[in-house]
Amino acid sequence: MVTRHNIQLSYTSDDLQMIRGNFNADLFLPGDFETLFLDPPSNITSFPQAMNLFYDNYGLSKLEIPYIITVFEGTAGYSIVSDHVIAEEFNTPWLASDPVFPNARSVEGIKRLLEYTTGRILDPFAGAGSTLIAARQLGREAVGLEPVDRCHDMFLTALEKHGDPS
Repeated sequence: MVTRHNIQLSYTSDDLQMIRGNFNADLFLPGDFETLFLDPPSNITSFPQAMNLFYDNYGLSKLEIPYIITVFEGTAGYSIVSDHVIAEEFNTPWLASDPVFPNARSVEGIKRLLEYTTGRILDPFAGAGSTLIAARQLGREAVGLEPVDRCHDMFLTALEKHGDPS
């Protein structure tokens, strides 16, 4: 995996990177990712609100990512895949049963959403890294960004718990 700027990594392997810092669309080039995973704050309750927030405030439109997944409080997952919106209610619990992070998402729930998409995954607000772990379990490359230092330790703990082949 190649990044185009001098960034601070807390973890890197052939398939995963966890970057210490805030998301900046200028870190990457259009075409670097095919799937974007967004977990918006609890005050964002609809897909259009999430897109407005992230595209306007973070410049995500520059990256031209074809698959966008966003999740909201509760068990609903929403995905735009090409021009089609898919909504699915999960039988899988959305919050992790034994989270290392207070708001950690279920790796199984994330895997269900990622199965709708292809390619390299970007999680610009990675938290404890459940998306990166789900990506690895699906054999996909992923990059996560997170500015909160304690989340990086939690990610490493979760990665160890779920098996780190590197």
